Amino acid sequence: MKRSLHFLIGIGALTITGCDYYGRTEAVRAYYHRPGIEQTFTYGARDGTFPAVVVGNPFAGEKAALDRAVVDAMSEAYRGAPTRFIATPADGARPYIRIVMLFDPPITANGGAACRNPSALPSAPTGERMRILAAFCSGDDVMSDVVASAPAVTSPGDPVFRRAVAAVMRDIVPIQSPDQGGNCANNTC
Repeated sequence: MKRSLHFLIGIGALTITGCDYYGRTEAVRAYYHRPGIEQTFTYGARDGTFPAVVVGNPFAGEKAALDRAVVDAMSEAYRGAPTRFIATPADGARPYIRIVMLFDPPITANGGAACRNPSALPSAPTGERMRILAAFCSGDDVMSDVVASAPAVTSPGDPVFRRAVAAVMRDIVPIQSPDQGGNCANNTC
């Protein structure tokens, strides 16, 4: 445990931010587990698209509408080369390199579990706040993961929801890699 904590701190792994949007705060914690995050992302997006697995639905509407809203917000928020995120099923054949977005997972869920078997993690709204766990996966290994919290909203079209997804995207694939001396805290709050 102590050794892994030193590894995480050694590569600048923990970023804690709080962005206040119109009086609504999203708390974001990002963990960087492996070097080469941006290179792995670039390889995964070499055709201009990148797979995203969306698990859970904090809204009463159709899951397909949530999937579209999530990948649209991810595509708008990503600050690298133009990339279109594509919703991919959690079960069955899954892409080797992908981002998994879990909505309202258990508080004990982590990026490793999200990469190994995201559909096995239960999802249940928690009340006043929506929890997001995102994992950037290479196979069953987690490259980086982000935990965010935002006010619960009633629709994936709500600007608060889109900003929460954007906050996650800002940190899941940082512009400057933590293993190359960057602080990865490129927050524009």
